[in-house]
Amino acid sequence: MRRVIFCICVLGFCHFASAQRAFSTGSGVIKFVSTKNSDVSAVNNNVVVNVNEEGMINFELLVRDFRFDMAEMEEHFNKNYLESDKYPQAFFKGRIYSFKTINLTKPGLYKVKAEGDLSIHNVTKKIVVTGTLQVDKGVIVLQSKFSIDIDDYKIETGLGGMIVGSKMDVEVSARCFARTPSDAGAALWRGYDFP
Repeated sequence: MRRVIFCICVLGFCHFASAQRAFSTGSGVIKFVSTKNSDVSAVNNNVVVNVNEEGMINFELLVRDFRFDMAEMEEHFNKNYLESDKYPQAFFKGRIYSFKTINLTKPGLYKVKAEGDLSIHNVTKKIVVTGTLQVDKGVIVLQSKFSIDIDDYKIETGLGGMIVGSKMDVEVSARCFARTPSDAGAALWRGYDFP
């Protein structure tokens, strides 16, 4: 009987330790700025980010959570450009290359590359981005900078893009904490499947 209890405890601990290498946050940050007009910029501080122990990564946001300096620009962004009533969310689902080679128990800064599907305005495109992953005391910090062409996502900005332009520089940062899908904060996982 003791052996059975011991085996159950060991298996439970191994599962718990393995699951602890999954990370998430509900307060990731995505900023964008037009390459043509730096006045066209916004930030979203409510991005849900999940990274599992296999390096699968998921970013999810509500388009309406982007904040602009000018209220009129925010209104145009939601109503005319991104049509956030019709397409309320944007996603990135992919994987971080060579994630298993990163020691998640030892502080360090790693250069990483991720590939996946970016879905904006009901259009999905495959992208590859580079960035950094910093490990520090049970937390990982992800950062990346890249550009997207909004024409690829069928976003009409009016006036042939003369004011907004077609390219946006994007900055992503997320401080993710070790979690398990059974944590009290499991709502953050939003149906994200972990193997």
